[in-house]
Amino acid sequence: MDPSFRENVTAYVGFDDDASAALREAHPLVAPHFAAIIDDFYATIEAHPDARAAIAGGAAQIARLKQSLLRWIDELTQGSFRELLDDESVADKGSVQRLVLCSGKVAYDAIARRNEKSYPAAIVRVEQLYPFPYDQIRDLLASYPNVTEVVWLQEEPDNMGPRAFVAERLWPLVPEGIGFRQVSRSGSGSPATGSHAIHVQEQADIVDRTFEGL
Repeated sequence: MDPSFRENVTAYVGFDDDASAALREAHPLVAPHFAAIIDDFYATIEAHPDARAAIAGGAAQIARLKQSLLRWIDELTQGSFRELLDDESVADKGSVQRLVLCSGKVAYDAIARRNEKSYPAAIVRVEQLYPFPYDQIRDLLASYPNVTEVVWLQEEPDNMGPRAFVAERLWPLVPEGIGFRQVSRSGSGSPATGSHAIHVQEQADIVDRTFEGL
C-alpha cells in the first residue's frame, strides 16, 4: 500500500489512532484482529477508483467520502444484520423504472453500469436467501411506485446458484402489470469458464442484459 495514500485518508476522513483505540476498547473481541481489519479497510479504500478520485478532488468530494466511510464504520460497530439492502443512492424512488435484485458482488458491477449510463434503476442486494425475506421484499416493491420491471441478476449459470429458488418465491410477489425476468449466464457444466477474457465478456453481457431497454 502507498503510505502517502493512507496518510491522506487518515487526514481527510479523521480515522486516526485515537479512533482506532476507541474502537478496540469498545469491541474487545476483535482486538486481536484489529490491525488486520484496519489494513484491509485502507486496502479496500485504496483499490476503489471513486475513493482515489475523492482524495485527489475537492472538498465536496472528500466530504462525501468521509460520510460514506463513517457510515461504513457505524454499520461495522453499531449496526445489525439486514436481510435486504435497499439502494441508498436513489434520491427519488418515483423515478426508478427497473428494480434489480441480486446477491453478492455482482451488485457492484450493476451499480457501476447504472451510474455510468444514468439508467433509471435501483440495485437491491438480497443478503439472506433463506428464510426468504418475503415481508421485506413486499415492502420494497411497494416503495417503488413507477417500476415497470423487476429483474433477478446472478453471476452463476442459470442451472446453478439461487436462480430457481429465488424465482419461485420472488415472482409471486411482483405486482400484476409489472414484468419479471431473470438474467444469468447460460447453463453450463462448470461454474467458471477457465478463461479470464471469456469471464469478462460474459460478465459484461449479463450486465448489458440487466439494463436492456432502458
